[in-house]
Amino acid sequence: MGLPPDSASLIMLEIGKELKFYEDTLALIGLLYAGKLATSFSLSLYRGFKEHIFTKLYPNKETVLSFGSWAVVTGATGGVGKAFAEELARRGLNIVLLDSDLEKLNEVSAEIEQETGVDTKIIEVDFLDDFVITESIMDVVKSIDAGILVNTFQVVMQCPMPFVKCSLEEVNAILNANIKSLTMITYVVMNGMLQRNRGLILNLSAFSGLYPVPFISVYSASKAYLEFFSRSLSMECKNTNIMIQSVTPGLIKADENPNDNALTYVLPNMNNFVRNTVDSLGMSSRITGSWFFSMELWLLKRVPEFIMQLIVFELMSTACR
Repeated sequence: MGLPPDSASLIMLEIGKELKFYEDTLALIGLLYAGKLATSFSLSLYRGFKEHIFTKLYPNKETVLSFGSWAVVTGATGGVGKAFAEELARRGLNIVLLDSDLEKLNEVSAEIEQETGVDTKIIEVDFLDDFVITESIMDVVKSIDAGILVNTFQVVMQCPMPFVKCSLEEVNAILNANIKSLTMITYVVMNGMLQRNRGLILNLSAFSGLYPVPFISVYSASKAYLEFFSRSLSMECKNTNIMIQSVTPGLIKADENPNDNALTYVLPNMNNFVRNTVDSLGMSSRITGSWFFSMELWLLKRVPEFIMQLIVFELMSTACR
């Protein structure tokens, strides 16, 4: 015996109402998710425009000078650190160079003074062996108007390998250089900045600090420390005129090479990266130093984390063999 026509219609009507409710709910969820994606994309475009286009259209050459007359640069005798010291000197800042090789410190100091006409001071520092703040560091920092601190000194692993196969010396060097010395140098310089209520601290990070990377575990963790350290200090200083910035690059070319392949050809070279980063000082707490790195990072963040972990594991496993 079937249901009366009116009963069947009522049942279908109720089912339709239930389906409509779920349909509306799913539509709302989809709308909210689309709004989230649109907002995220808009913010990324805004940050990209602000860092990579606005700074070129309206360059403010006086920005670096507004923080103070001196810049302190760690790892200043080579690579990115030397490039930052030279670029800041070209912008008119006097430079304090910190590194472990006294001979190279004297060479770089003489080069900068001759080419730019600014004053320099050098501090020989052992970042690797149980780093401590010495009286010479304190005396120099207290004697100058240190407006900018650039932390670039770092120790990277010689090659990817399982954590327990690393030597204790290498592990200790990474922890001392990438965490302990950076933290203590920042502590000393930042005290003076807070007394003057102005200053900027730039920390050199890396993509490996944003995602866990196996087989370079200690280095990756040290960069994650730097990221959180920078962001925490930035929050602490929000009611002051002290700005904390972290710059997060990918792979950087040391210089132009006519034998570059298609991949390395598009990578930013070191001097352009440093110049773009200095152009962006004071703009945002987190920068990349290149439109290429910003695009790369934006794409990486679109990849689900579990897929990213699989890709990173396979890549690092291959490199480890």
